[in-house]
Amino acid sequence: MNVKELEYKVIDRLNIDVDRLFEELKLEIEAIDKTVICLALLGYTREEIANLIFPNEKGKSQKIGDRLSKNIYPRFTSLIIKQTKEVEKQEEIAGNWARILNFLLDPAQGFRLNPPSQLNDDAFQASFGREIFLYPPDRQIVKLQQSGTLYYQQGLYYQALNAWLTANQEELLRSSTIDPEVTIYINNCAIAHQRQMLEESSINVYTSAVVVPYYHNQGRIAAETLKGIAQIQLQTNWHLLCQAKIDRQFELSSEARQLLSDPFQTATKIALRVLIVNDPNNLYDSVNQTATALAKLAPQEKIVAVIGHYSSEMTATALAIYDRSGIPLINSSSTSDELSSLDSMTSYRLTTPDLFNARHLIEMLAVKLDVELR
Repeated sequence: MNVKELEYKVIDRLNIDVDRLFEELKLEIEAIDKTVICLALLGYTREEIANLIFPNEKGKSQKIGDRLSKNIYPRFTSLIIKQTKEVEKQEEIAGNWARILNFLLDPAQGFRLNPPSQLNDDAFQASFGREIFLYPPDRQIVKLQQSGTLYYQQGLYYQALNAWLTANQEELLRSSTIDPEVTIYINNCAIAHQRQMLEESSINVYTSAVVVPYYHNQGRIAAETLKGIAQIQLQTNWHLLCQAKIDRQFELSSEARQLLSDPFQTATKIALRVLIVNDPNNLYDSVNQTATALAKLAPQEKIVAVIGHYSSEMTATALAIYDRSGIPLINSSSTSDELSSLDSMTSYRLTTPDLFNARHLIEMLAVKLDVELR
């Protein structure tokens, strides 16, 4: 029987992360044990499993029984004791697949999948990791990135994290750079995978949205903005993930640890999740559909602030929308003087306005030309 097909059935019917389960049970090589576990979780009896695996052999039921008692039940017993800290005896676990299934479906144990919701429609594009907006030219790296998004869409956060880490490591080796968008998704994925542990460690998860024009200037402006966001997110999250022992569970290589190093080692007990939103930068959109949809989404995703938009025109129309919803807007690129005159208690501008910049340019030119300003 094809083990992978059985694994997909378990994922589809039970929403159980079987890859992580097999890793915790240390079943990297034993294909028969994986098959037995998948069939048992899907409701097959020992006799039915024996007929499927050893259809023409004598003593087939005994063979399955031996694998269960000597290899599978002891591993499940150890895993349940380790995860729940409860004293369990093997005879209480043996044959009790209802007990095993309840353990695996308990969200606190981290084996139950919780796929992310679909946020997009025709007028709104946003992603915590469900899709990638900008791909590198290397097709092999693109495949790794796409596999990460497919895993993420199913709620397979552990597998998505590993795919994206591998993609970033490959990109680092080939071009000496890493993808800021994927780096943000790595952080989001780690938080989604270990949310229960973060809650138990009293680490609050805050969500910010960054609005960037992906299809403007061939994505260069979006990429540069995301570099800064990714750096801040890493510095906020990495030491907290280490403190929660998440890094040990992922068994990261030294290269991956270097990617996620935190030079500042801040001590705040927070984690930062980032929603990336594409801004079509449509200057003729008087309603600003992106800002409207994002403001509507904010309560559902608990978005505490928005970083963006890019152009002054888009920022001006978005500002009123966020202001009505009480969402702080942090703007890093819009320079129009008109923004300074808008009545808002929730906007924060990180750039200087055009009038200020023009004045200083004129003063600098006057010094160079030795002209007295009047």
